[in-house]
Amino acid sequence: MHPECHITTNTSDNQEAVVADSIESCLADLEEATNPLYFKAKNLDKNCSDANIEGDGMKSRAEKVDGSIFPFSTSVLDSQKERLSTWDAAFESWNRHGSKSYSPGMLPCFETELARHFHVKELSKFLLDSVPGLKINAFERWFMDAKLEENQTGAILGRIKDDGDNHRKKKRKTEVRDPVLPSGLSLSLESSKRLIEEIREMGTEEESASAIVKDLFRRTKAAKQEIASQSFRCFGQVPQQSNRIQIERGSYLVSMLYSRKKWKSPFIVKITLQHYDKLKARFLKLHNKVVQERDLDATVDHRTKALHALHLLIMVITLRYSSLSGGQLLDEFRGGGMQGAIHEQGFDVLKEFFPNNTIFECFASPLNVTLPVFASAFGEIDWHFGSVGSLAECSDFKDGCCCEANPPFTPGFMNFLADWVKARLSHANSNNRSLSFVVVVPAVHAKDLSLGATRVASAVKRFAARAHQHMINSSACTLHIVLSAKEHGYVEGAQHLRPTRYKRSLYDTSVILLQSQKAQDAEPLHKERFESSIRQAFAERHSEEHRKRAKPK
Repeated sequence: MHPECHITTNTSDNQEAVVADSIESCLADLEEATNPLYFKAKNLDKNCSDANIEGDGMKSRAEKVDGSIFPFSTSVLDSQKERLSTWDAAFESWNRHGSKSYSPGMLPCFETELARHFHVKELSKFLLDSVPGLKINAFERWFMDAKLEENQTGAILGRIKDDGDNHRKKKRKTEVRDPVLPSGLSLSLESSKRLIEEIREMGTEEESASAIVKDLFRRTKAAKQEIASQSFRCFGQVPQQSNRIQIERGSYLVSMLYSRKKWKSPFIVKITLQHYDKLKARFLKLHNKVVQERDLDATVDHRTKALHALHLLIMVITLRYSSLSGGQLLDEFRGGGMQGAIHEQGFDVLKEFFPNNTIFECFASPLNVTLPVFASAFGEIDWHFGSVGSLAECSDFKDGCCCEANPPFTPGFMNFLADWVKARLSHANSNNRSLSFVVVVPAVHAKDLSLGATRVASAVKRFAARAHQHMINSSACTLHIVLSAKEHGYVEGAQHLRPTRYKRSLYDTSVILLQSQKAQDAEPLHKERFESSIRQAFAERHSEEHRKRAKPK
């Protein structure tokens, strides 16, 4: 099917099945072309030659990925190098030879991200309007856990099966796969059961709660099809030719205005100056062989392709993580609680007590990351700023790595983390490697496990209790620190949008140190001093920040 085809979703049931198959066919055909990671080298041979970046030039470019700070095996490092060199080659070809040499999918489509953002916003509004008193955190928990369940089942779009009658190949009928919206939704999923229980705790009957969740599923499926249709229309568009991004700098915000000829007004994405400069520096550090500082100088009159690419990536990332929060973050600061981060001082403590180790951030985004290398939800775009992709794909850690794991505070992610850490430590023990995890999760107390508890917070903790108890009772657990709610805080999940960065914690937090046998047998950790340093690093900073911003009487 032509990539610019338009597919309507306002159809009968029979027509809807045809539409789904058409969407799947299109996405299966375009999957490799729309992901820079899957570019085929043969498609770039001519471009690489024209840009004089083949052979030794390509090799030197690949060496830009710093292996000394990379926490994984050589094969993973090589994969990162290959992705970088492939993208750089495609970019330089486009930069030198114009639109005819642009590789479709090299940069994301803003219109698709915008459509997704609006659809997710409508989904979260539907749920909150349907259940008076329900908080957007409930939507975030369901949204993230449902997507995690989809990823864990390995449901891949366009999977092929053999028809034994006539030996023809058929495409299995599956839902459209989206990087944000979950597929394969059903009431039997654990994420669905948890959402229904949270709805019931708001006073809704079980039958009505189930009906609301079913309607949420139906709306999610329809949204995915609309987004897929939008992506087809955008496929093949050349950035700079089809859109314009204007930059306006304020006192603490950078406004990026995206406009097209047929639009009445531009769509505006804003982030703080601090985060804009942070993303710019990370992008430049990774792509410094094809992008120079002068190319990213927003004060120049001409618009360079590098500057346009940077701004497009920043806007897409901002929209993507707002969508992950329910789509209401940009307008109303609602949501984002699952994307909070620990203070930078926490990483300073890890560097002090694990001085010879590579420190790795397990759950981050380009917007809240502290360390050079990290795992994140959207590796296909986040890699431009240092991400290695999904944590589920991170396995073979080098000897002497220390991982900081502050997951989204959802039951699904906490259970996933507990199982994942157990598997990684087992692998480290089998290979006689030193590996440590500093896990930051909500503390679970005996009162939270009571079946008679009625508060949603207690219900959520009950769901996550297995993971918490599994980690603190593990033989790998060498230290468990409990921080009371009043004595610590976090960095806001929406720190890139707000003039303030810090927030108080509403609940007690567990800081759990889990180590392989070789790490435990190494020079003993001074536990008392480590705990004291952790408590100081986690001390809440909201009050101090508020005092500094307060105007004198």
